[in-house]
Amino acid sequence: MICRVVRGLSGNISVEGQEVSGGSLDPLPQEYNAFGTGDYRTTALRVRGEDGSQATELRVADYQVTRGKYALEGLPAVYADEKDAETLIVTLRDSFSGVTVKLLYGVIGGS
Repeated sequence: MICRVVRGLSGNISVEGQEVSGGSLDPLPQEYNAFGTGDYRTTALRVRGEDGSQATELRVADYQVTRGKYALEGLPAVYADEKDAETLIVTLRDSFSGVTVKLLYGVIGGS
């Protein structure tokens, strides 16, 4: 027996002039979602501007690959020599508010 969970659909929205099939961003995979742009799941980021606005539309602004693995002070981590790891830094930016988010991905091993 196959069980399917059917979710109600949120209102129709458009992304860059194209209607999103299914009604909202809810079913679409997103790397880092923000409040106020049609994704009604629990958000990773919610910002309130000085004017009271809360919508943040993060778009990829830049990326960079560096040697070695990043470290975040005070947090547990896997460590690797610079020759054994790389870090992908993806910069997301909201063009209206100027909010910037940096996502860090450590890749160990490889070629």
